[in-house]
Amino acid sequence: MSRRPLVLALAFAMSAPLAAQAEDLLQTYELARAGDPQYSAAESNRLFVREGSVQARAGLLPLINGTASYDKSDSDSSGQQVFAGTPLGTNDSSTDTTTRQYGVNLQQMVYDHSRITRLKSANALSEASDYTLVSEGASLITRTSAAYFNVLVQLENLAAAESAETALQKQFDFASKRLEVGLAPITDVHEARAQYDTARANTITARNLVEDAYQALAEITGRPVADLKGLPEDFQPQLPEHAGEDDWVKMAFDNNPALKAKELQVKSAEEDVGTARAGHYPTLYFGANYGNTRSDGDTTNNLNAAQTAFDNENDSKSIGVTLNVPIFAGGATQSGVRQALATRDIRQDELEAQRRNLER
Repeated sequence: MSRRPLVLALAFAMSAPLAAQAEDLLQTYELARAGDPQYSAAESNRLFVREGSVQARAGLLPLINGTASYDKSDSDSSGQQVFAGTPLGTNDSSTDTTTRQYGVNLQQMVYDHSRITRLKSANALSEASDYTLVSEGASLITRTSAAYFNVLVQLENLAAAESAETALQKQFDFASKRLEVGLAPITDVHEARAQYDTARANTITARNLVEDAYQALAEITGRPVADLKGLPEDFQPQLPEHAGEDDWVKMAFDNNPALKAKELQVKSAEEDVGTARAGHYPTLYFGANYGNTRSDGDTTNNLNAAQTAFDNENDSKSIGVTLNVPIFAGGATQSGVRQALATRDIRQDELEAQRRNLER
């Protein structure tokens, strides 16, 4: 209930007949939109959550990897040739080998329930982040207008306090002069002095409140804002035409972005329960591999200076499916399900709290 007057005040100000007032308020709002860290955080969170949806979708697409390697090796060997116990000579040889290898691996999910529910959960959160940003935008309007008009109110209060201080100072001076000529008792002077001191204290308090109001507005806009223009003196606010309070409540339930975000967060949490339960389900993946290996080089026998060249090439292909059936995970899967159920209950309670807040 306390937020409605602020929203109405902004609507009244933006529909005011003087363009200077509307432009001034709108310029302040534009500063807030560019400089408010709370709204900026909502924008960054929206981008962050959207990437989660992209990553979850990638889990349903084929995974393709390529490998390549190049190796060059030299090896030397030596030994004695012996016949009937008699050494015939030294048999030394050396081998130079060059190996080239490349391959391609493809893996495609055929059935993995956790990846499907994870994508649904991420999509729900991504949509919820859109509504959260809209809600933060509405909150920014409310906070900016409240801070804007609070500055104007505090300036009016300061002007009233200064006027009261000036008037009471004159009364104190008048009472002091009457005391000097014997026309007023000392009690009148003390009373006037007390009222004047109170007025001075009120003025100091009003100045502090003005400074605090300006700082509160700068906290939203990110920079000091001065020379704010108030509503014109002949401004006559008009309430929006509507059937009644019940219609306002219905409109809030149908269009409130914060409520929509909570509903989608509940949906995401329900999908997370499915993801946790998928730990009990089997998974099936399709895989295909292709590899090529080629080795070439030569072997030199130092005993007879003979050199032998070689060139070998091998192609390998494989295709198949892999079935994984979970049997026992030490209780981790059941614990994950209970944790996901608790998170879902939290989101449902938050949704109910949001609904009750709208009805209030």
